[in-house]
Amino acid sequence: MQEDLSGGLFSLASFTIDEKSKSVSSSFFGISKKTAVYRNGLGCILLKGKDDYHVVFTATPDSNKQALPWQYVTTSSLSREAKNKIDTLAFDESFSVSNKKTRALLILHKDKMIYEQYANGISRNTPLLGWSMTKSVISACAGILAKKGQLSLDERPFNTSSDPYKSNTTLKDLLQMRSGLDWEENYNQYSSATKMLFDSDNVFEQIKKLSFGEKHWEYSSGTTNLISGILKSKFNTSKAYLTFPHTALFHALDLQHAWIEPDESGTYLGSSYMYATGQDWLKLGRLFLKKGNWQGTQLIDSSWIDFVQLEAPGSQGRYGGHFWLNKNGISYPDAPHDMFTMDGYQGQLVAICPTQELVIVRLGLADIDFNQLLKTIINEVEN
Repeated sequence: MQEDLSGGLFSLASFTIDEKSKSVSSSFFGISKKTAVYRNGLGCILLKGKDDYHVVFTATPDSNKQALPWQYVTTSSLSREAKNKIDTLAFDESFSVSNKKTRALLILHKDKMIYEQYANGISRNTPLLGWSMTKSVISACAGILAKKGQLSLDERPFNTSSDPYKSNTTLKDLLQMRSGLDWEENYNQYSSATKMLFDSDNVFEQIKKLSFGEKHWEYSSGTTNLISGILKSKFNTSKAYLTFPHTALFHALDLQHAWIEPDESGTYLGSSYMYATGQDWLKLGRLFLKKGNWQGTQLIDSSWIDFVQLEAPGSQGRYGGHFWLNKNGISYPDAPHDMFTMDGYQGQLVAICPTQELVIVRLGLADIDFNQLLKTIINEVEN
């Protein structure tokens, strides 16, 4: 409450916690009441009125226990001076969460963990919200299905629509945010985005009704949840769909505490709501650094990893296939131009630097000077 919900409109809300039903209700001055309920293995589901879908999920136990895919460096891989520089750029004094609000920072270089630091109250076992980094995880899930031949970039998921713009939209268009979806990504007012996240019990059906226009690049959380619904259509049962990310990705990488929260109908909110530990996010970044190969098993074809780094037309070098790019240093002038990233609200970042064989994970509650942080880390690693 103090760290996550103390600012802005959140501070005006009142909350009622029901331990017995595992639910939390909130309201603003007694109006706009909403209730979220906990579901084992899924996190929390926000209800629109009553629970009309009664989604339940029994997580498959993760039997694929693995040793960590990296070594811990206990020698002076980073000098004390270098570590102090990084500490100062990323963390508040004494590692509190008050100004820069970094909760976790991890650096993996050539499969050696050279830096791992957490804020007070956070540990290796603390699941942390990735916000829009979840979009990149949806891309990974799509890549796994593509490797199995269950979907392709060229397929047109709405080909029966009478709207020619919609019917001609491909999965590639959606992944590159080029569908022309009529969308407003604004969280400061009642918009397409806020309606989707806070006032819908079935986001896929809601977004599917929106109009499409000419193809152009526009970042849209609604687009990702269309993809999530498309992935759902590839499974015969809701249970198989809900199980898929866990068994095909989370268990394959032996993520310790990872889940994606769904809407009331049981469609994963792939735009926003994945939780995982710092090390879990690091493993996901490492999977893409290793071209989709995990400990000798090719989970995602290398061609898909190349695709996510392919510049989306109209993005000016900023965006690929549900990953952010840094072509010509457009986003981070002093970071590698081949770097690609998973990005999320309030400065969630998984930066993948192929040339340097480097993965950097930062999780927190506020943006920081990432260009300076990345520049410092790269300089220290290269020197």
